[in-house]
Amino acid sequence: MDQNQHLNKTAEAQPSENKKTRYCNGLKMFLAALSLSFIAKTLGAIIMKSSIIHIERRFEISSSLVGFIDGSFEIGNLLVIVFVSYFGSKLHRPKLIGIGCFIMGIGGVLTALPHFFMGYYRYSKETNINSSENSTSTLSTCLINQILSLNRASPEIVGKGCLKESGSYMWIYVFMGNMLRGIGETPIVPLGLSYIDDFAKEGHSSLYLGILNAIAMIGPIIGFTLGSLFSKMYVDIGYVDLSFFQSFKSILTNPLYVMFVLLTLLQVSSYIGAFTYVFKYVEQQYGQPSSKANILLGVITIPIFASGMFLGGYIIKKFKLNTVGIAKFSCFTAVMSLSFYLLYFFILCENKSVAGLTMTYDGIVQPELKSLALGFHSMVIRALGGILAPIYFGALIDTTCIKWSTNNCGTRGSCRTYNSTSFSRVYLGLSSMLRVSSLVLYIILIYAMKKKYQEKDINASENGSVMDEANLESLNKNKHFVPSAGADSETHC
Repeated sequence: MDQNQHLNKTAEAQPSENKKTRYCNGLKMFLAALSLSFIAKTLGAIIMKSSIIHIERRFEISSSLVGFIDGSFEIGNLLVIVFVSYFGSKLHRPKLIGIGCFIMGIGGVLTALPHFFMGYYRYSKETNINSSENSTSTLSTCLINQILSLNRASPEIVGKGCLKESGSYMWIYVFMGNMLRGIGETPIVPLGLSYIDDFAKEGHSSLYLGILNAIAMIGPIIGFTLGSLFSKMYVDIGYVDLSFFQSFKSILTNPLYVMFVLLTLLQVSSYIGAFTYVFKYVEQQYGQPSSKANILLGVITIPIFASGMFLGGYIIKKFKLNTVGIAKFSCFTAVMSLSFYLLYFFILCENKSVAGLTMTYDGIVQPELKSLALGFHSMVIRALGGILAPIYFGALIDTTCIKWSTNNCGTRGSCRTYNSTSFSRVYLGLSSMLRVSSLVLYIILIYAMKKKYQEKDINASENGSVMDEANLESLNKNKHFVPSAGADSETHC
């Protein structure tokens, strides 16, 4: 009989063990697939960022317009992110992420179409003249004694009449393709992170997210490497529901959430604006070609990013930081980042000598709202940070231009050289201002969070004391009642 009971228990336990094994294997497969999605997403983003200079020159457009093209990714994301975030949690999240990856691929193909449709690229010549007769491949941080000679547009070319090139509006393909990439990327982050948080073991989700972000850095490594390689190639190589509103009200009336969205917006605006034009900054400030800027930034920054993301997730799990602790930790890292960033102001280079310009030519909330909250946060960041930041960064950078190119129609094209000092002050100053503003909000957020949790603790202690008094009163009543019952029984006996 005991043996039969043991067999029955074993038979009942086997299905549950198989279910757990299947669940663990499914989560691991999802993590692997999501990691590949993150790699593809970051790879596409880095390729686009590292191509900003070339897009500007290829289509003869201003920095502000190329910033608008770069922001089309955020526009596409903005179009569907609220819908995907809210309704995505009610549907099959892995399938939605797969569909998004397919749309990202289509967007990448559309972005590449202008290369096959446009005519040959006509570029102006820029010559670096080294007055000290040293090799132009100097490794110094600031290029000293270098003169940049710009060939002026030939009057004959302008005088022949304005022949509109067939590729003058081809940048729209890049705009639309980048927008499709943004639409496809939409479900990856909010649905992927909420899925991991829902199905991972308690306390393991932060570690999984740290590992996921660290693996995602493979994309930028490949992207920077390819960006450096492509920058050395000639462009013509190979040629010839209403409850959708109550949920919003719930998260928008949470002051802590709103404050977090605002400070993240300021931080991300700084990062996006700075990262969009970092290649132009290195090129203009230190005189390094974009190919070298790509490889240097990739080798230096990507390992640091990957290590930081992994360590962030590990530290949160190791020390079991609560919400206030995570906010303090984030504020500390932001302060350290700003402190190091301000050091850039002390390593500015003088303006390059430009013949004809600077010198003469002779050289003299709630769990069910988790996905919606993540989605709304991303929507605000992308709408006000991802779209606007590159545009106003680019517009301010345009004000530092000292030599514009001229296209076939005789109108202004892209900028050929900048005032290095003004460029640095605009680039570093705007980014620093945004970061300082975010730190102020960090301090306010931490104060508000501590106050809120202290009130919760006080309320909990008051409720506990009331319960204790009620229990004592109940016990006293019971003590009076028992003897009287016992006395009556004894009397009856």
